[in-house]
Amino acid sequence: RWFVRWISRRYVAGPTLDDAIKVMKRLHKEQACFTIDVLGEEISTLEEATFFLEEYQRVIAGIVDNNLDANLSIKPTAFGLLIDKEEGMANIERLVRNADEHDMFVRLDMEDHRVTQDTIQVVLDLHNNGITNVGCVLQGRLHRTLDDIKAVEKQLASAADFRICKGIYLESEDIAYTSRQAI
Repeated sequence: RWFVRWISRRYVAGPTLDDAIKVMKRLHKEQACFTIDVLGEEISTLEEATFFLEEYQRVIAGIVDNNLDANLSIKPTAFGLLIDKEEGMANIERLVRNADEHDMFVRLDMEDHRVTQDTIQVVLDLHNNGITNVGCVLQGRLHRTLDDIKAVEKQLASAADFRICKGIYLESEDIAYTSRQAI
């Protein structure tokens, strides 16, 4: 734990929203913009999903109240996507709609392969419903990623918005590149 805390201290503003706002206010003076992520993923109950939805609503309010240039980054499984797909998607939609009311972008982080398609589908569904302040992360290590990029671009055209990352989830070699060189 101490090692993770030591490594992450540059990226984690603190354990509370007040800590994060304090850091953002300080860096805002340097004209920084921010991405806020409430740490957590893969919950076990829908009550936990409600906690994350409410916590992110508080984050949005804090950003707005302090006039900060910030966006959100979320883990879809924290909203219940693996427990109840429809409820998870509805929770994500509620959050993204609220963020849209405040001209805030929401990026869906890509988790392990079990939710890759669902994460992409959430973005596509939201765009199809006219909610376009949302994009996702795609993991470069997955074999399917180039096809995913092409499919999303085909459906969303210039509204397609992704961030590509290496990916931290250890996946099997039948679905992902596993050697350092290939990654």
